[in-house]
Amino acid sequence: YRLSYHTPSDLPVIKDEILDIQFDLDYLLQVSGGDPEVQLDFLRLFERDTPRELGHIKQSFQQREWKKLKFHLHKIRSNLRLVGLHQLVSLTRELENKCSSSIHSEFVLQFTPPFMEAVQKAIGGIQPYMKTLQDQ
Repeated sequence: YRLSYHTPSDLPVIKDEILDIQFDLDYLLQVSGGDPEVQLDFLRLFERDTPRELGHIKQSFQQREWKKLKFHLHKIRSNLRLVGLHQLVSLTRELENKCSSSIHSEFVLQFTPPFMEAVQKAIGGIQPYMKTLQDQ
């Protein structure tokens, strides 16, 4: 799934797609060797570290510091990949690329707020998976 530039009128549809959080924990299962304790440790790391990076992203975005924004987007991407948020991983990559280009401003301004909202939603949405692993 790869995003391309959209007009502002398309954003509500895209935003709904971005906010449709779908975890795919196959990669986590593979990396952990199927060990529930290891999976739980990784999910705890996601829950602990992702809000911090999201805070950096928000601050960089608000201050229009594109290089810092790119750096923190890159850092958060591995967290998103770990829990299988493929759509957000793709969007993160696009945002990173646009932060580097001379045409970054419109795309980054348009898609960073729904990206941040989706990541916040994902942080809250990881709890049921953690509970399931804790109960095993």
